[in-house]
Amino acid sequence: MRDRHFFYRAREGQGLSDDELRHWAPSIFASAPHGSRSERYAMIPTSQVLGGLRDNGFVPVYVQQQKSRSEDRRGFAKHVIRLRHRDAMDGHAIAREHRRLGMVFPEVTLLNSHDGSSQYSLRAGLLRLICLNGMVAQGEEMAPVVVGHWGTGVTDKVIEGSFRVLGESIRALTAAERWADLNLDREAQIRFAERAHVLRFGDEDTAAHPIAPAKLLAARRTDDQGTDLWRTFNRVQENAMAGGLRGHHRVDGRLRNISTREIHGIDQSVKFNVQLWQLGEAAAKELA
Repeated sequence: MRDRHFFYRAREGQGLSDDELRHWAPSIFASAPHGSRSERYAMIPTSQVLGGLRDNGFVPVYVQQQKSRSEDRRGFAKHVIRLRHRDAMDGHAIAREHRRLGMVFPEVTLLNSHDGSSQYSLRAGLLRLICLNGMVAQGEEMAPVVVGHWGTGVTDKVIEGSFRVLGESIRALTAAERWADLNLDREAQIRFAERAHVLRFGDEDTAAHPIAPAKLLAARRTDDQGTDLWRTFNRVQENAMAGGLRGHHRVDGRLRNISTREIHGIDQSVKFNVQLWQLGEAAAKELA
């Protein structure tokens, strides 16, 4: 748990209560929009939408609120909720069906704010329990569902979109099964790591970067060792997201040690995960 970015994950097999959600992301329960919004802004509280989702079997399991630079926006700031359908709360049943993937859960990622910084946005997601990697799966056929803050029927639209996105999350499990069948030689693994390195650090000259792309391929646990695309993807995703990679660079003739930071920001996390998933899809096509 970290106060800086207000995020919290439920214990395995449990959902988050309203008290937990309110503590870690108070903007979920805003009853009016931020004062900067015009009269055209249709205020549909996330708490109201969440109530409808719960009535339809969706269980919140993760919550995060983006840190706001101004105190007056804290109660309206961007927030994200990850939800599982109650039929997918049993990870053991999913693991039996997708044995090679381990404990992986299909999830729906709901993003919203009440200060105009975002609309309702729904994306497919997977959570890999062994490392708590929260992946956002958005490929060529997995467009996000976006619902604006205007008009009527917003709650119904979000619920309908959540079921659609949940279906895409389940299809992402099938895609991951295919990735587990695709083996990469060392050259292909390095190529994948180099492409991911550019996404993470934004520097095309990977050879000159203090963190070598190959470090993204390091396995943090025995279960992640292997040459298939699924495990390669997971190693790269965790190393890029979790931080802690060490390297050094020369400044004024002296070597300085650096360590990468964990990705916390909502926008940065979603963007990187979406792009990395698409990178995995591209690699799968190359290997097919």
